[in-house]
Amino acid sequence: MSSLNVVIQKVVQFYEKQSKPEGRPFILGISGPQGSGKSTLALTLKEAMERKKGKVVVNISLDDFYLTHEEQVALGKSHPDNPLIQHRGLAGTHDVELMNSVIDSFRNPTDTPIEIPFYDKSKYNGYGDRADKSRWQVVSPKEVDLVLFEGWMVGFEPMDPCMLSVRARSTKWQSLEDSLLWVNEQLARYQPVFEKIDSLVQLEAQEIKYVYAWRLQQEHTLKTLIRTGMSDEEVEMFVNNYMPQYILYLGTLSNKVHLSHRCLEIVLDENRWPVVIH
Repeated sequence: MSSLNVVIQKVVQFYEKQSKPEGRPFILGISGPQGSGKSTLALTLKEAMERKKGKVVVNISLDDFYLTHEEQVALGKSHPDNPLIQHRGLAGTHDVELMNSVIDSFRNPTDTPIEIPFYDKSKYNGYGDRADKSRWQVVSPKEVDLVLFEGWMVGFEPMDPCMLSVRARSTKWQSLEDSLLWVNEQLARYQPVFEKIDSLVQLEAQEIKYVYAWRLQQEHTLKTLIRTGMSDEEVEMFVNNYMPQYILYLGTLSNKVHLSHRCLEIVLDENRWPVVIH
């Protein structure tokens, strides 16, 4: 059995044990660092649930709610001293209002179709832009049984600013303290969205350094498919932006108060094989 099949089996078992809401889809969050396989997991899980369980499943990615390229450039220019938000990725670089509107529409389904944005990461040599509405996903919420909401920081909660400062000063990112505090403040805006998640699957790297190799592999695959993307050096710089967040926030995910026992943690080795599941 492949590592993906092992994970799929565990996630399906986890999902089947959860209490299901009446009159609306169940929203399952999938959180994991770059390249951990969360998007592949979501796609494969969707296929398995539809084929074997007869469920209607919709996949939503946090990435598809990034600001437009124009908005992202403007954000970077308005905060020139914050290197963490010069490119897409961290809290503050998403259209949170649009995200909340989409998730809320699934929580309170009507006969009105839901338009789910699509972010084209190949635009602007890999820096990306939101795609035209003709490429957005349109679904009827009342027909949906399960929503898979995946993203690298799905479920993250802001830290107490004082605690964040103390922890930042004890790492090699102490010079980024002010930038991290700004991102932490932005993360609070995501909480109304994350609190709408019914349960959470957390993919975690056994060693955080694996993320560099995983993300590089991901970019090479993308470039093979579409002939454009970031260089290896740009990928390393891109991942560097995320590292402070991984170090500072990951340890708190499985202890989330509003999810408690509704969180499945899967620790992956360098080859993405699950070594711990609980």
